[in-house]
Amino acid sequence: MSLLTAIILVPLLTALGLVFVPRNLRFGVRLVALASSALTLLLALGLFLRYDAAPAVDGFKFVQQIP
Repeated sequence: MSLLTAIILVPLLTALGLVFVPRNLRFGVRLVALASSALTLLLALGLFLRYDAAPAVDGFKFVQQIP
């Protein structure tokens, strides 16, 4: 899985998972949301740090192609 896909899917899957958690577990929901946000931040930071090393494809960097 590429970083671009992970940056999109982590918050989406977390939100879908949190839909099924009861409201009385507010602290747990907040903790899971915080962990998801931190993971997304780390993935985005990794993408940022690899920016200059990535080869350009038609003028774009980090292109994901679907077969």
